[in-house]
Order: sequence, then structure tokens, then C-alpha cells
Amino acid sequence: MEMNYETHIGDGFLYKETTDNVSENWPPFLQRAWGHKKIAPIYSSLVSPLGDTVAYMTRFPYSCRFGQAVIEVEGIGGFATLPQFRRQGHASRLMAVVLKKAAERVPVIFLHGIDSFYGSFGFTPVAPERTLCFSASAVAEIPLLPNTFLREMDSRDYERVCSLYNEQHSGRPLSAVRFPEAFSGPMPRGDWHPGEEGIILESSDRLRAYAIVQSTTHGRDPFFLVKEAVAANPQAAKELLGVLGQMAQRAGVGKVEMFEPRDSILGRALLNFGGKNEEKYRPDGGWMGKILNRDALVALLTDELNRRSLQPQAEAIQDLASGAFFSNDELLLGLLLGFRSWLDARDIGELSPTSYRDLVKEWFPITGTEALPLPYLHHLDRY
Repeated sequence: MEMNYETHIGDGFLYKETTDNVSENWPPFLQRAWGHKKIAPIYSSLVSPLGDTVAYMTRFPYSCRFGQAVIEVEGIGGFATLPQFRRQGHASRLMAVVLKKAAERVPVIFLHGIDSFYGSFGFTPVAPERTLCFSASAVAEIPLLPNTFLREMDSRDYERVCSLYNEQHSGRPLSAVRFPEAFSGPMPRGDWHPGEEGIILESSDRLRAYAIVQSTTHGRDPFFLVKEAVAANPQAAKELLGVLGQMAQRAGVGKVEMFEPRDSILGRALLNFGGKNEEKYRPDGGWMGKILNRDALVALLTDELNRRSLQPQAEAIQDLASGAFFSNDELLLGLLLGFRSWLDARDIGELSPTSYRDLVKEWFPITGTEALPLPYLHHLDRY
């Protein structure tokens, strides 16, 4: 551990920040999602006047894509107060310092958490859960082409798997670039985890598609969930869907849920077989965010906004940064990420000045186009 910072924050409490740059020391789920050299967790703790650690938090600095712009943000991965110190205001005390420190480094912070708790600190749901659902019987009869083979994924495939994923998704808003050295593949089965299975579709040693699935036939409610699936082309997408349909049927499942954006190669193929896009905000809050510095965020995204409008818009960007329109930070974050569009703003009564109406349509279009793909937070990259 490396001590970064400590300061007294009043009433005898001490705030500490440390980092750990040795990824081998991290828990397995952190190594899987964040184990490459560009990310090291920041550990924050609140120490009482008696020297007891009463609350702690883990944060991760990482790069987040807004359209074609990539900016540095932070994510909260764990936050707790020790049982004997709860209901004494320590969580609020620690969060207040953390947000102040984070604002010195980044303009936005994210987490996956409970709305009723984190909402009190100004976090708001910004990204709905998007899945594609389809009937196993609708695709199970799709055959593999001659000389195409199906096999289990192993560690020798990780470099090709990451390369195919990056080719298809790394330019997508909110998606992360994959690094083979940090990709640990399917999660093994555990005492309280059904585990995951990776499958490879290849032809002449060429990777055509892959999928990571989770299923169980135990209990009264068997399920089959596709955590991630990527195909190199439309034909490979169809064949992979056929394989997934057959696997689901063997598991005794008729309806399959897949975490994949509808505008991907695989998503478009699935929609041709009756697949349905489902979008919902989780009742527990799900993916949440908070703008820490609106001026800094808009400044970092100025080039991206000018790209979308095809010409500089200095006055409008200044008005956006000042809150002259779209003053609601929750709405603005959703618009900038691409989860919301100008239509959503209009529907909730957040109107822009008449002189900016056409510009706003260019800045915040309905996404899912080649110029602005749908934002997607892939399941394997969540922490």
C-alpha cells in the first residue's frame, strides 16, 4: 500500500487515502475487470479519534467514453461502515470528503448501487439495464456452416476474444477497452455461484464468434443467461444464435436473456428472429452517476459536441456549462452518455432556447447509428 493523502476533517476524525498498484493483491473480481496497469484502486478510510477505522470505500480511476471522446472518471466499487459504528453519520462524513477529493481529479463519478441510499448523496440512475430477449426455439434450428467448429473457450483464446470485442465495442460509449492480460474469462463455479461457460465458434483457426453464458438446471427455476456474445459478421451471428438456442433448450429454458446492444452485429441479427429489446431502470438504482464539476465536464466534451454539430458552438456550449438550459445534472449526464436524447428532454419539459432547438437535436440525437452507437455497459466490465 502507498499512502497518498491524509487530513484531519474535524471532531478529531482522520481521512486517509491509499493505493495498491499490485493487481495480484486485489480480490478476483477486481482483477477480472480492472487488473491492467492503467487502473489502481483508491482506498479511503475514516478513522475515529480513538484510532478505529469506522468506514471505508474503494474507488477506481478509469477511462469512460462519451461518444468519441474519452475522459477520466472514477467509480465507487465498495462502501461500508463497520457494524458497531453504524447509524452515527460516519457514511455521510466519509462520502462528503470523498466527493470533494474526487472533484479535484475528475468531473464525474459512477457506481452501481441502491437509489434510496446513494440518492441522498446526489447520485441518480443514468443507465437503464438493456437486454435482448428471444425464444430458444426461434433460433435453435440454425445450422453451422461446413468447416465451422464449436468448442469450449480456454486461456489461449483470450487475446483473440479481446481483439474481436474491441473491434466491435471499444468505440461504443461507456464501453471499456479489453486487455488480454487482464481478461480472466468465464468465472469458475463456486459454492454460491453457478459459474460461467465460454464457447468459441471458429473456422480454419479464425475466431468467428464467442459467448460467455451462465445457466443452471437446479431448483424450480432453471435459467440460461448470455453474459456476453460477440460475432465477427452477420453469418457468424446467426450460427452463434443457433448454438445458444440449442444450449438453452438442453437446459430446459425457453426464453433466453442476452446482455448485448441491439445495434451490434449480433443484436441486429437477433431482431430478425423475433428478439425483443428490453430496457428498464433497476428498482435498486442500478448504474448511477453524479456530476462533480459541470464546467469541467462540458469543457472536456467540447470537441465531441462540436463534432456532432459539424462546427464550433462556443456560445451554446458556454450556456450548457452554466446551466442556462438542461440545468438538471441527471438529465445532462444521460444526454452526454447517449442514454437519453433530445426527445426525452422535451418529454419531461426540459426545453432549450428556441435558437438552440436544431443544435440540441444534433448534440443529443436518438442513438444507435454508425456515428453514435448505443452506449452500453457490458456485464463483464461491471464492478
